Amino acid sequence: MKPKDSDITRDLADGLGISVDAGELDRLAADYGSVLTEWSVNEELDGRGRLRTTLWTEDLAAAARVGASCLPEPWARLDAILPPVGMAGLGLAFSTAGARKRWYRLAPVGDGTGLSYAAARLFPDLERPTAELAAICGGRANCTALGLDLGDAGLVRATIYFRVGHPAQLHDLFQAHHFPDHPRTTLFLARVLGLDPQAPRSWPKVWVAHSVGAHGGVKLYYFARKDPDRPADTALLDTVAAPPVFREVRRRLASALSPRPEAAPVDVVQLLALRLDSPAPPSWTLYLADR
Repeated sequence: MKPKDSDITRDLADGLGISVDAGELDRLAADYGSVLTEWSVNEELDGRGRLRTTLWTEDLAAAARVGASCLPEPWARLDAILPPVGMAGLGLAFSTAGARKRWYRLAPVGDGTGLSYAAARLFPDLERPTAELAAICGGRANCTALGLDLGDAGLVRATIYFRVGHPAQLHDLFQAHHFPDHPRTTLFLARVLGLDPQAPRSWPKVWVAHSVGAHGGVKLYYFARKDPDRPADTALLDTVAAPPVFREVRRRLASALSPRPEAAPVDVVQLLALRLDSPAPPSWTLYLADR
């Protein structure tokens, strides 16, 4: 049987050299009916939290009940007023300042129009980024998700997500934002997304996100789990010269999920994200999942 999410989270936190109170994950999971657990690791100086974990469920009624019981107002009512389709996510972001709640709603593929309008209506600061991404990414139907970080004082950050359907849209995104050149950006585009003309590949699943609030900005996401041509975890991390601590956290999760010690290595990398327009140089976020 898979170890409890809280036990895995504590072990991953140990690999990062931090301590966390992960017991609340068990309380959330007891009623949430999650189908997938996801962990994400930021680089050391990233203010969004060193380690984050999210439970994902297709049971929107359960998500609404749990959200109503553990999220502060008015966010506790979000699940009830958003379009009743897609998946929901709820989790925690751990940092030296404590743990913040994280809330998500995923739209069905190609059916994000309702979510995009609701996000802009509920969070006026998202109205302009949502319209800009819709124009670049082929329309509001390609909105994929809405995410919130919630602290004791209320909303910390709101994020809108869209699917980038082909390289021309990515070109338009870069033209609109004038991101500074950086070796990490070049590496991500050429080697991870396959835009190197010397080594072309089919276009993978790619999302773009725009966050407003603390530590806001634009991020790109490569979905390794949805890529039929994906490299193995270790090869992907080698490609981007990932920090050693990313490799250690990946090793710990793969070990926890292996059916037996002598089994072949388990690929657990879900996504690799690059934050593009922060004042600091571009930074990586590694996403891992339990299936």
